[in-house]
Order: sequence, then C-alpha cells, then structure tokens
Amino acid sequence: MALDCTGCDGYDYNDSDWGKQVRCLRCEVQSLKSEVQGLGRETKGFTSELGKSNQIFGDMLSTIGAMRKRMYEFTTSTSQQYELAEKIAEAYKEVGLSIGLSVERSKGFSQAFKGSVAEIARFGGTIDDAARIYEEFAESSGRVRILGKDEVKEIYQLGKAANLVGSESAALFETFDLMGVGFERAGDHLENLIKESQSIGLNSSKVMKVLSNNMGRMQTFSFANGVEGMTQMSKLAVKMRMDVGDMLGMAEKFYQPEAAIEAAAELQLLGGDIAKAFGDPFETMYLARNKPEELAAKVGDMVEGMMTFNEETKQYDFPAEARMQLKAAGDQLGINVDKMVEMARQSAKIGDVKDKLTMDNPIFSEEEMESIGSMARMSKDGGFVVDIYDENGEKQTKAIEELVDNDLTMLVQPPKDEQDYMTKMIDNSMTTNQLLKSIEDTFQKSFIEGFDVYQLLEDGSKETIKATRDMTRKSLEGAMEAYKETMMNEIGGLAINELEATDKAMADYINSLGNFLDEQPDMDIKIKDAVISINGVTNMNPSQNQGNNPNTNLNPAAILQKKKDFCTNNGSTYDESTGLCDDGTTPQFATGGIVTKPMKAIVGEGGEPEAIFPLSKLETFIQNQKMGGEVTLGGDANITLNIKSDNPNLTFSETDKSEIIKTITNVIVNGAGNPSGLDSGLSNQTMLTGGNL
Repeated sequence: MALDCTGCDGYDYNDSDWGKQVRCLRCEVQSLKSEVQGLGRETKGFTSELGKSNQIFGDMLSTIGAMRKRMYEFTTSTSQQYELAEKIAEAYKEVGLSIGLSVERSKGFSQAFKGSVAEIARFGGTIDDAARIYEEFAESSGRVRILGKDEVKEIYQLGKAANLVGSESAALFETFDLMGVGFERAGDHLENLIKESQSIGLNSSKVMKVLSNNMGRMQTFSFANGVEGMTQMSKLAVKMRMDVGDMLGMAEKFYQPEAAIEAAAELQLLGGDIAKAFGDPFETMYLARNKPEELAAKVGDMVEGMMTFNEETKQYDFPAEARMQLKAAGDQLGINVDKMVEMARQSAKIGDVKDKLTMDNPIFSEEEMESIGSMARMSKDGGFVVDIYDENGEKQTKAIEELVDNDLTMLVQPPKDEQDYMTKMIDNSMTTNQLLKSIEDTFQKSFIEGFDVYQLLEDGSKETIKATRDMTRKSLEGAMEAYKETMMNEIGGLAINELEATDKAMADYINSLGNFLDEQPDMDIKIKDAVISINGVTNMNPSQNQGNNPNTNLNPAAILQKKKDFCTNNGSTYDESTGLCDDGTTPQFATGGIVTKPMKAIVGEGGEPEAIFPLSKLETFIQNQKMGGEVTLGGDANITLNIKSDNPNLTFSETDKSEIIKTITNVIVNGAGNPSGLDSGLSNQTMLTGGNL
C-alpha cells in the first residue's frame, strides 16, 4: 500500500505529533530504500545518531540524512572510490595467486569478485569473507572454478544463517556441486532443511553442522532419495542424539549378505524390540544399501522400550538386563554402548510423550507429537510440560495434555513458507545499526562493481609501468658501472695490489706462526700495542697486514694519506701519478709499507734497524727462526746458532762444521755469502727439537 507522504517534505521532527513523525519517517526510509537498493559500502565509515538524544525518530532521520550525504560524497570523490577499489583489488589479486588462477582468467575473476563483495555486503559480509569463500571452495574441490556472485551469496547466506564457518559452508556446496546438484538447487535443499528443522523444534544450526561434518562420508553411500535422504539422516541424528558416523558404519557392515545374515541371527537371540527391528537380514541389507536413514530410524525404534518411567522416583529406570541387551546389540551393530544409552533415554521420553498425547489428546500428527516430545521437559511433580512464549513474549508453561492446535504453533513457531527465508533470518539477526551499515556498505561496493576507477587506471597505465620498469633497470645498470669506475679510480691499482700482497703475506705469516708455536710450546709470547714479541725478539708488526682496517698502516687510504702528510710536512704536495712529492722529495718508510712498482724512497731514517727484502722471502725468514736460534736485526747481522745433543759420542770434523755453517748461511742470506760474526762453535751437547742430530 502506498504511503501518504503529504506534509513530510522538510518536516520538523521535534513536533510532538508522534503519529505524523512515524508516518514521515516511514516515507523517508522508503525513499532511501528505493535509492540504494542493490548498492553498498565499507561499514567502517558508518556513523549513527541513534540514541544520542531523547528524540528517537529525530536521531533516525539524522542518521539517514548523514548516510545520504556520505553516499553523495562518495559518488563525487574519485579518491574515496580509488581507495576502496584498490582494497578490493588487493584481495582478488591475492586470492587469484593463491588458487593458481591464470593471467587470462584474471579479468573475469576480478569482475566476479567485485560483484560477490557487493552481494554479501547486503548481509554484513566483508571483503575478507568473499576472499575466504573463493579460497575454501578451491581448496575443497581442487579446481579453479570462478564462482559467480550469486553462488558466493548462497555460500555466505548459508554460513551466516546456520552459523557455519566459511570453510564448512563452502565445502558443503562443493560436495553438492560434485554430486550434480547445482548451487540454486543446493540452496533450496538447505533452506528447506532449516525450515523443517525449526518446524519440529530442532536446532537448525546443529542439524546443518551435522550435515556439513558428515556430508563427505554420506555421499559415498547410496541414498535412494539422494540429498533428501542425507538431510533426513542429519535431522534424525540431532533428534535422537545419534552419531552419523556410527549409523553409516552400521550400514556398511550390513552391505554384505553374509554379515547381514550373521548379525540378524545374533540379534534375534536377544528377542523383543531388537529382534523385531533387525530380524529380517534381507530387509536390513536392502536398507543399508539404499536407505541408510531408514536403517538408522530402526535403531531408534529398537531402543525405545529399553527404559521405563518410575512413577515413585519420577525418573527413568535403566535395568541391568537392558544394559546387557544394549551392549550385545551395540556389538553387532557397531555402535558404542554409551551412544546406545543416550538414544534409549531420548527415545523413551519421546515415546512416553506420544503415548500420553495419543491417550489424552489425540489431535496431533505423528510428526507434531515428535516435535512436542523433543521440546518437552519433566516438571517437579513428574509430568511432561512445555514452555510457550506468546505473541508478547510472555512465557507460559503448559502440561502436554492441555495443549491445543494454537499452542503447538506458538511452541515451535514454524517458519512461514516464503521465498528467501535465509535472507529474512539474517536480517532478523542484525540490529538496526547493522542493517543501516549494510545499506551504506552495499552502496559503495556496488558502485565499484559498476564503475571501478582503480581498474581504469590500471588498464591505462600498463605500458607506462613497463616503460618505467625498463628505464629503472637501465638506470641501475648505468649507476653501478659509473660507481664501479669511480671507486676503481679512487682506490687505484696500486692500492688493490697492496691489499692482495698484504693479504697473502699475512696468511703466510699466520700459518708459519702456528707451526712455530706447535714446535716451541714453552716460548713466551707477548702482545702489546699490536706488536708480537717472542722471547723478546720482535718478528713482525701485524697491524701492517690488516687490509682495509682504517687503523692499520697498510690500509690503502692510510698509506696514501701518510705519503700526502709527509709531502705536506716538507712544504710540498703529493703527486699520485709519480708517487713522489712534486718537489722531488722522496717518501720515507721508517714506519713500514709495501712497494709494488719502482720508486724512490728513504729507508733507515727512523733511527732503528729495518729489514728490507721481497715479500716472497718473508716465509723463509720466519722459517729460519724455527731452528731454535735468536735472530737480532741490527746494522751488522750477528747470528748465533747453538746446536745441542745428549749424545756423548757425537763429534764433528772441521769439514763437517764448515759444511753445516755453509748450508745454514745459504738458507739465511739466500746465497749472499758468509756474514761476519757467525760463530762456528759446535759441541757434542747439541739436540734439535724432535730428534737427535
């Protein structure tokens, strides 16, 4: 019926006419619905004025007015549009990568994803919710199928209406799809299951979870009624407190004729309801193969009479013989005895309620009586009662014998047979503010679905980005070459050669030092100011061999600076091309250094002895110290060699002494002749470390 909106344009909601306020507010809401139907936005931008003043309807109008203003601003702000569109793009690009989507299919996927985001925003869904559904469906199926926005909507609706997580809902639809049941038909089946469960007083969320958790295994069995049979088994499992896995295990056991005949023979021996339910092995085998849900129902019938209500104690008695029967039956059926006991209690209660209703008030159908039995509870005086909530939400407690038709309607409040029932369930679960948020959310996301400013920019900038990437790569290559050339010029070939020679010399020295220490474990080694002294004899200044350490003498920059400082201190400047001061002054090397090309230099100017020889002779120089002697570097090198032996019969002829002196001298001076001061005295107390001479 059309609303009368006369006088509502510019209406002042502070008016005390509440009737007119309500009428005009309805007109405002109707107008808003017409404008934003099927559209959306991210909820974080929503702000509500509801409850901020005593004028509730005025607050509602302010909230709606602010929404309309933000919607208009969004349609005129490319920055807001781009920001939201880029967030959506980030999500579908990441999802596309995670599910292995080809580049060629990415265009279609991006559009489907944007539509899905807009669809589920209607129910409070987010971008992440849409991404999860695509990922879970691909994970469950192992296929890269691009779901349409209506399919994503079905999955999300079921998940929210039945309180399933995204993975459960997506996996359920994927199994239906694998069985040849399309999304639309699957949605109808599941919506009907929710209605049917609620109609008989069952927890529809629990029923749906049972179906979801067991759908994978149920679809490996042959149900004559297909999906309908699977949903019936899920309802039966919740109503009778059964375990679907146990029921399917029982059906599998009776698949083979031999097993069915053997089990039936054992169950017949137990007699009573057990023998009645499973006495015919061929019927049992037929139900196991074609109607597992009816086979499960037989278990409920079998245990119904196992327990009886004790009028004196007001409790159900569980005789020992009944437990023995359940244990024996459970062993044959493959069902845990604890589960059998639970089923027996539930069946006994429902059976007693049905008997009471049939006797005192036979106006209800079999299914209606089972619904009452499921919801009935025991009162303190031992009678069955149900709690009914009337139209005003007031609770009434009635004995089952007093129930009438209208009471049953109020008790279970079955859902109306209407289209899009899950949508109405979800709307009913959302507060006013949440519904208003979903309207604004849907507006913006649907706007992006129809006009994506981010996508326009991406499509129009592909060549620009490619050219920028190529230019950056070329610039990087050029920058590296230029930097490398600059560094080489700065360091210079001399410094590089110096570093390499120093590195080799230091390695040789360390290797020699290690062997020397192994052979002379008692030697006193002291390190002070980076100078190594062995038995008081200075061998080497390691600081001269530390490569690029800025504090060492052989650092290329330090060497160059030392030469420059020398020239500067002598009133001149250093010429790098000649390695000399520009006035011809020669650099001095009293503090050490390495020369890699011919040059003039002053040595010995430091006032102390200096050793000058090629680096290739450094190792030989160090090795000479291993003979146990003391090497003293002075102006005239005096080398004293004492060789001791514990062999009293050891003697040397003058010729022997001469040859030994000649050999040692050649090693030390590399054939330069006999140095003055060499003491040729040899005694028979001489011994070399490691053996006798």
